[in-house]
Amino acid sequence: MSRSRTLTRSVTVFARIADGKAAEVRERIRSFEHSPFATVAGVHFARLVVLEHAVQQQRPAGMSRKARLLDLLAHGGRP
Repeated sequence: MSRSRTLTRSVTVFARIADGKAAEVRERIRSFEHSPFATVAGVHFARLVVLEHAVQQQRPAGMSRKARLLDLLAHGGRP
């Protein structure tokens, strides 16, 4: 098998959980009998983690129009 077909890739995804729903999401994850990724071809390891306390950051004062649009889409207008 050639080396180009065995490259390792990793993906990290952060998704906002609605305020007050972290415990419910954590319980739902614990209730899984099998990983939701078990049937995805090529996945050999997956971890689901709920982060409740993130460090709040300030948005830059001078964002470009594209950056402001991306910020709006990513955060839905929330601070």
